Amino acid sequence: MNNEPDGMSRIPSAGALMHDHNEANGATGRPLVNIRCATAADVQALTRLGRRIHAETRFRAYDYDMERVAASLNTIVDSSHGDSAMHCAFLAEDEQREVSGILIGALERPLFSEQTVAKVIVYYVFPERRMRGTGRKLLAAFRKWGECRSAFEICVGINSAAYVMNTHRFLTRIGFEPTGGNYSVPAKSVRPPWRQPWDD
Repeated sequence: MNNEPDGMSRIPSAGALMHDHNEANGATGRPLVNIRCATAADVQALTRLGRRIHAETRFRAYDYDMERVAASLNTIVDSSHGDSAMHCAFLAEDEQREVSGILIGALERPLFSEQTVAKVIVYYVFPERRMRGTGRKLLAAFRKWGECRSAFEICVGINSAAYVMNTHRFLTRIGFEPTGGNYSVPAKSVRPPWRQPWDD
């Protein structure tokens, strides 16, 4: 899958990167995990899957607006192609071509610099598909995407209050370093439903 216009060969497309990545996939003896770019045809299914992701995180205290999610996904998919793409949306699929994970990312510039940072917006692997290398492959695809676009840094944050310690151990094991934390307080004096002990 290559959505680059003719002449834009300096930066590999996300599709070309996935072709290279998947050529080497399957040689480890683990179940096959295919990484591909999301398309407009995926938006409806991803909007439905998003409700499941939403329910697992502290954001379940928020309304889940399916129309807004679909509109946002369409915008991201539309802006994820071409040499100047500022967004990416990668899907992991299993042998039955069912979605097992998703990573949405973007290039951003801090207020004080013209250098770009590749930041993860959404990163999720369905619980029944974990421990198969899916999360690592999604991150590898995102990292390559960011590096091919000259990102100064690759950043992953955790603000879902879900699987915090497990994610911390995973990220530090593959080379990421902690750089801070996320904090929130309810706007009203109510006990938020996501206040739970972090998983071990």
